[in-house]
Order: sequence, then C-alpha cells, then structure tokens
Amino acid sequence: MLLGSLGVAEHARAHHLEVSRLELRPIRAGELRGRLLLAPAAFPSGPGEADGLLGRVSTGLELSVAGVACRAAPVLVELWTESSPSPGHLVDLKCPAPSGAEPVEVSVLWRENTDLLVTYPRTATRPELSVLVAPHGRTAFAAGPVGPSVGTEARNTRPTPAETMNAPAAPSFLALVRLGLRHVLPDGFDHVLFVLALMLSARERASLLLARLSLFTGAHGLALYAGALGVVSVPSRVLEPLIAASIVVLAARTATSAGRLPSLAPGPSAPRASERTVQRELTTGLVVSLFGLLHGLGFAGAFRSLGLAHERLISALFAFHIGVEFGQCAVLLLGLVAVGAIVRRARRRGGRHAEHLVRGAAALVAVLGAALLMERLWSP
Repeated sequence: MLLGSLGVAEHARAHHLEVSRLELRPIRAGELRGRLLLAPAAFPSGPGEADGLLGRVSTGLELSVAGVACRAAPVLVELWTESSPSPGHLVDLKCPAPSGAEPVEVSVLWRENTDLLVTYPRTATRPELSVLVAPHGRTAFAAGPVGPSVGTEARNTRPTPAETMNAPAAPSFLALVRLGLRHVLPDGFDHVLFVLALMLSARERASLLLARLSLFTGAHGLALYAGALGVVSVPSRVLEPLIAASIVVLAARTATSAGRLPSLAPGPSAPRASERTVQRELTTGLVVSLFGLLHGLGFAGAFRSLGLAHERLISALFAFHIGVEFGQCAVLLLGLVAVGAIVRRARRRGGRHAEHLVRGAAALVAVLGAALLMERLWSP
C-alpha cells in the first residue's frame, strides 16, 4: 500500500537515463545525415538481435526536413557496450533537403517511451541547437542552412564507435530539470526506496528526519558534482549493487530496532540514555552520509550517460540536480502523508499498533531492496 501510494515504477532500474539521441549533420549541399541512437528501453534487444530495427525506426520516428521525409540508410551500427557513454542501437538516416542560404524546418514526431535529444550543429549564422523531446511528443525548429559541404562526408562503411555521435550541447534548463525529476519519479525505484527507509528510520521525530535528510542530501549532492565532472568514478557493476545494499541495511536497521529506540526525553536514566542516543545518531549519520555518496555517484552516472559537451556543463548539471531534489521532496511529502494517515489510524486502536506498522513497513522496504540487490548481482 505504501509503495503503491507513491506510484513508483514496477521495474527496478539502474542509474542510466533512457534517452535516445538524434543528431542531424549537413554533409553536402542538399543533404543531411541523421544518426539515431535508440536507447535500450526504446529497442530492448541484445547484441546480434537487430532484426526489425528498421521497422521500429519507421514506426517510432517521423523525421522530415523542409517537408521531405527522411529514410533509413543501409549503414547500421549496433552499439551495445557497457563502456559506451550511451549504449543502444545506431541507425543512419538520409534527409534530402533544399540547398541554399535559407534555414530549413525540421519536424520530429517521436512515438517511443524514452526522451529524445535532438541536436543540430552550429552554423555560421546560428548556434548549436539541442532540443529534448518528451516521450510520445513532437517538436519543430528552424535549422540550417543546408549549404555546401559541412562536417563529415557520407560514408558507405560502418563508422567506429568513436565516430558514431558527437557530444551534444545541453538542452534547455527546464528540460534538464524535468529529466532530473523523472530520474527519481517515476524511474528512480531505488532512490524512492532509500528515501522511504530514511523517513521510517526517523519515525515521527521531525528534527531527526531533517538532520538525516540534510546529511544524505549534502552527501549525494557532493558526489553528484564530483562524479559528473570526472573527479570520482566507480564502475556501474560495483556501484549499483552497493546502492541496493544501502536500502537493505538502513531499512533492516529500522525494522529490527524500531521498538527499542531510546527516548530523547529526560528521565531517571537520562545521562545513559542520552549517551546511547548520541552514539547511535553519530553512527546512523555516518552511515546515511556514506550511502548518500553512493546515490550521488549513481546520479552522476545517469547524467554522464547524456554525453553532453563540456560547454555549459556546470549549468546543465545544476538544472539536473534541481530536478533530482524536486523528485526527492515529492517522494518525502507523499510518504509522510501516506504513513502519517496510517499511523494516526493505528493510534486510535491503542497499544503498539503504530510501532508495529513502522517496523513492518521498514521490513517491506528491506525485502524490496534485497530483491533489487539480487537482480543487480545476477544480471549480466
């Protein structure tokens, strides 16, 4: 009930933004080359299973330049590697367009479940364009002109992975905020679970929740910037299981000690209780901070998967970070409303029903975290 009230995704996803990319390049007078990199979610198949890829492109994307439809070219590059910044399937498209000095209109209709980042290179009269199209969305913009030879000439051979896509410029500030928000809700199943575990660990003490949330937010913000800027790097195959393990540890800690937390109120044994409380909170604060660093590095990996150019990288990262924090606040507020309503109802029944509810909810989060951990340990 608790998880259902938050509307989290059913499938546990790793920290990788499912963003397909469409790069348009003028290659000679009257011709554009489009390179479409389908994210795994848009075409969920493995290496050597690219049958039907062209059909998927023809149904999932309608791309036209100056009213002329683009078509998939014979050059197909399958790119599905862990080391690639953007794993997926690459398709070349040819777009005939009128040559000349006037801009041309590019129209994009996208029917897939991922975002689509459309880029067009800088010209003598216009800066580089970078537009983020929402799932099942459309966009149109003036690009060009499609003049004499610009950039790489058309190839009849397969380009190498290094040649497949250029680093795009950052899309708009609001588009990146939305992307960061969506990486938590609905896509950030693991982050939602951890925030719930953090909320349950503080029980009903607002000051304690605020302190722990501040430690976690500060730590994951620091790690986000350090990881996204290349200061720190942890392989995904190591980081993702550790993030899932952090959920299990924090939730299990709450489930097994929820009924034995020392009171912060003074009493006959106030000095000993206070000492135990301080020691416990210092330990919990350290654990929460370390787990915050792990989650921040996960967010950094998601941001790096966009493969953005270094120009305006800091402002793009800041926008993405704002979206992540909005998502985290939304999870926290929804969780507090749901748990608060259930706890108030349990209190009316008297006894320790509310305490048992907190312990049971933490145990449920721990079980879901354990399932996520097993999935990440055994997934290829």
